[in-house]
Amino acid sequence: MKFKCLREDILSAIQKAEKAVAVNSTLPVMEGLLLETIGNTVCITGNDLEIAIEASFDADITESGKIVLSSRMFGDIIRRAGGEYIIFESDDKFITTITSGQSVFQISGLNAEEYPSSFDVDVDKKIVMECAKLKAMVRQTLFAVAKSETKPILTGELFSVQDGILN
Repeated sequence: MKFKCLREDILSAIQKAEKAVAVNSTLPVMEGLLLETIGNTVCITGNDLEIAIEASFDADITESGKIVLSSRMFGDIIRRAGGEYIIFESDDKFITTITSGQSVFQISGLNAEEYPSSFDVDVDKKIVMECAKLKAMVRQTLFAVAKSETKPILTGELFSVQDGILN
């Protein structure tokens, strides 16, 4: 896998996806981010088996592939990288080289085949709405969410859609 991208683009995607990464997992692959190339896009996925967050950005992809990298280490490297561009290279042994400006980092990755697949989302069934409206809906009903985990079903909010109306 080999690509070149803007540091700001990859950093933004990492910051979004790492919110779904398991912090203390018995499986090392669950503490990582999945990077995969699709066309001219790099997708970064975080998954803790309850939620999955995928973020993508455009890149100049020379060689396609996929790999899992430690979320904490990869994020720290990109945050500290000094240059405007990131050059990312990984080989068939999952050794990854990240170059930016004068900095060169090398870390070991994991086989992406061990990473759990993300949830399948039916794109035909979607609702598009303003973020502010969704936030307002959640805030108005958040008081009723249980704080105790004795009944986990009560610790969330129910979204239902009927006739194109979200309740």
